[in-house]
Parts: sequence; C-alpha cells; structure tokens
Amino acid sequence: SSWAFSEISTLRESRGGSGFRESEACWKELLTGLRERGLRGSPKLAVGDGALGLWKALSAVYPECRQQRCWVHKTLNVLNALPKRMQPKVKAALHADAFGPKALEAHQWIWETGTGR
Repeated sequence: SSWAFSEISTLRESRGGSGFRESEACWKELLTGLRERGLRGSPKLAVGDGALGLWKALSAVYPECRQQRCWVHKTLNVLNALPKRMQPKVKAALHADAFGPKALEAHQWIWETGTGR
C-alpha cells in the first residue's frame, strides 16, 4: 500500500518515537528507516510543502524520486505575496491552470519528459 511520509512520521511519534522535526537529518533518518524496514526501490513521487529538509534528504537517500511542490502550499505562497483585492482573481486563475482541462495533458507531459524535478 502507499504511505505518505507525513503519515509515517505521525505513526512514528504515536509509537513513542524520538520526536519529529522537518530538518534534513530527521527526514534522512525516517527515509533510511523505511529502506531498512523493507521499502524496495525508490518512491516514484514525493509531494511536500516546501520544507527544504525533505527535499535534501530525498535527494540523498532516494535520488531517483521525483519531487513536486504541493499545489495548496504553492498557491498560498503566491496569494500571500499579493494585495488582498487581487487574491480571488489570481486564485481562480491558478486553480484553472492546476485543475482545468489542460492540466492532465500538462501533468502527463511533465511526467514523460522528466521536467518535474
């Protein structure tokens, strides 16, 4: 079955783990632990909020894993940089690009060309 890394880290804490931080060292420990417990191969794709520790650890432990920024977090960052009066219109445009009819074509092209890193 497929697990999100954040779900695994939450599970780790609930079982009395040493605590979890978003540093590169903590992510490396978590990712290496997955490999040691039997995760075969590399994850195909990691989606995250932009925490730099995750991306650095993924590049070190699973360099072939594709990385994608979470659309929700990306959108929030863009909107926070704009005046409030512009936010609704820009949000609608971003959602149309991310989830509109051409989005599937774009996602397929990114996957096929490997430009999503």
